Amino acid sequence: MNILACSLDYKPQIGGIAEYTYNLCKAFRDIGHNIIIVAPEIKGSTEFDQEHSFLKTYRLTGDLTQVVVFSFKNILFKLPAFIKMLMEIRTNYRKIKKIIDNEKIDKIICFQWDFFGVIAYFLSKKHNISYYVIFHGKGLNEKLSFPGILQQIIVNKAHGIIANSQYTKNEIIKKLNNENKIITAYCGVDSKIYYKKIVEKRLIAKYGIVDRKVLLSIGRFVERKGFDYAIRAFREYLNHRPDFNVVYLIVGSGHDEVRLKKIVTELNLTENVKFLGEITDEEEKNNLYNVADIFILPCRELPGGDFEGFGIVYLEANCCEKPVIAGNSGGVPSAVQDGFNGLLVNPEDIRDIASKIELLFNDPDYARQLGQNGRIRAETEFSWLSVAKRINLN
Repeated sequence: MNILACSLDYKPQIGGIAEYTYNLCKAFRDIGHNIIIVAPEIKGSTEFDQEHSFLKTYRLTGDLTQVVVFSFKNILFKLPAFIKMLMEIRTNYRKIKKIIDNEKIDKIICFQWDFFGVIAYFLSKKHNISYYVIFHGKGLNEKLSFPGILQQIIVNKAHGIIANSQYTKNEIIKKLNNENKIITAYCGVDSKIYYKKIVEKRLIAKYGIVDRKVLLSIGRFVERKGFDYAIRAFREYLNHRPDFNVVYLIVGSGHDEVRLKKIVTELNLTENVKFLGEITDEEEKNNLYNVADIFILPCRELPGGDFEGFGIVYLEANCCEKPVIAGNSGGVPSAVQDGFNGLLVNPEDIRDIASKIELLFNDPDYARQLGQNGRIRAETEFSWLSVAKRINLN
């Protein structure tokens, strides 16, 4: 089957959806489909595509403005931008139609409903090509909004809807009323990239963690990820264990960075918390998971419905046999089974989070068992091949 995969987030971009798009496309290829990818042209994309030439990729230039930025009220006030967006959709509709003809495409998968979903909708109407839309959590709009009405139209015409967690599926049913065509396909992980290993002493020295226990977080610095509550819980934990030699490594970047660093300073944690910046190298990420004793990311749902759809980083940490502490919110419980491969916490309860940190540091045997369970679960339930096979494109 010839499949066209369209995504606004694709490597070398950083983030869970970019990882999801790349790895799912690779898995589709591995089970016998012919995959063609359409994604934005960004810095480094030419080099990435050459290095990963086993996946044929077309890159689109331009802003690729999303419909979701417009409401009924601001269309008039942003009329030039709205018209520009319509022209972008029209231009890229023609480009994608040409790709479909040249590559003899049978199905389209839109990794976001917006922009490419609009194009797929018109292609479906005019050229009878079926398409699927993937929801990752964020992206469900209010029914009576302009994006919400358009979203409903696109979803109703779609051949199938793919949800990345049970929570996302429930939200789709609640807001879009399309239960019969929903496929639940969790995120996956590559256990050959992330695995348990002994980290070289020079790297331990590089991170400044010689003879220290390590708490680790990796993710984008956005409010829902819960870095702020993790930092405050770490302070709470140290208040009870001031003699414990532990360091908290935080990896990532984003608009919330200034606020997070301010919290660290205010709580007098500059000696115990290290911001390592954004790390894209998979080998270095694997090293960081392996030097950690606990991985923590207490994601929470924000007012307005912004929630974590799944959480690939929990699986990556589990692959390295590390226990995880995760926020009991959104689609996270699909990734973290409480008491089996990690511990779920109330993401807005600092004492609850701190108590789970203390529990895992105080009981290394229990922490080790959670990590080992996580590795087994990642390999058996969350391989990318198993994810691809769950998505029936017939």
